[in-house]
Amino acid sequence: MDNAKEYYWFDNFGGVNGPDRWSRLQELRAQNIISDETELCVVGDKDWLPYKINLGLSEPASECSKNSPFETTETGAVRKPLTIHKTKKRNLQEKVSEPAKLPPAPPSKLKRNLVICSAVVLLVGIACIYLFRGDSIILSMGIPGLFSRPIDLNVEGSVFIVTKNGNNIKLGLVPIKVCESHALYIPVTLRARCAIEDFVFDLSKERINPLLADYKSCVLKLEYLDDAEKERAWWRFLKMIKTDPFATPQGIKAVLTDADGKFKFHVVTREKCVLVATGKRTVFDQTEKYLWIVPLTLESQQTVILSNHNMVNNFDDLLSLIYREEKLLH
Repeated sequence: MDNAKEYYWFDNFGGVNGPDRWSRLQELRAQNIISDETELCVVGDKDWLPYKINLGLSEPASECSKNSPFETTETGAVRKPLTIHKTKKRNLQEKVSEPAKLPPAPPSKLKRNLVICSAVVLLVGIACIYLFRGDSIILSMGIPGLFSRPIDLNVEGSVFIVTKNGNNIKLGLVPIKVCESHALYIPVTLRARCAIEDFVFDLSKERINPLLADYKSCVLKLEYLDDAEKERAWWRFLKMIKTDPFATPQGIKAVLTDADGKFKFHVVTREKCVLVATGKRTVFDQTEKYLWIVPLTLESQQTVILSNHNMVNNFDDLLSLIYREEKLLH
């Protein structure tokens, strides 16, 4: 038997199997998966013959007179056409004629990119919705006030000095400036270092190097100064704050106190703010200079009193304030 040929064959349930080589059919016969009566068809042929006929075995007349593929004539045995069940024939034709199914094509690169972009936009939208709620996690992310909820601040207060005799001196025309916390402390710290080391840094032309605006460096430099040098450095610092428009940020609000030393303002902000005020008073032939740097709360209504108790009197007060506020910001 030619093992190069391949055969289709019917199982006991009428299903078409194969194609298999003859050696494989012999294995199936030995396992009783197919029998001698199992019909086979050579690939490319239309005739179906039992397994035993293909094997070359002869059948007894009593058993195969009805199903024998041969009929006897005067000239000898002639093959007669084998009748195939219609269902089996249709199944075979469908199996032979049906084209091979290709696996589904992978999605195109454009479609895949569109899906990825849509997912990213969705995630960003969800994140923005979450961040716009004004949660305090914004500050810990290093982007203060970027997506936090706007807050209306209504602040009123007064500025006065209590003398040694217990008299209250109201200060009028004192400039009050409201600055955002994260924008205030770096230029103020840099000006403090300039005053301590007595060097000039033009904030209008040069960019601030964070290493120069380090309050720890200011603390170290102060250790090498005596009291007189510290006093002179403090006066230099107050002059810078008073006269240099770049010493502090422009601010989001600026007002002046009235003749009674009172002020009032309304501001909308997304983060913590600081109130900065500078004033002076001439006593005989001496001029006293005052500086207030007071952090505001996030309460909508608040009153701020600027007086002796919260005045910044020296570098120790200033650097302690900067250190405390920077820790709160970060």
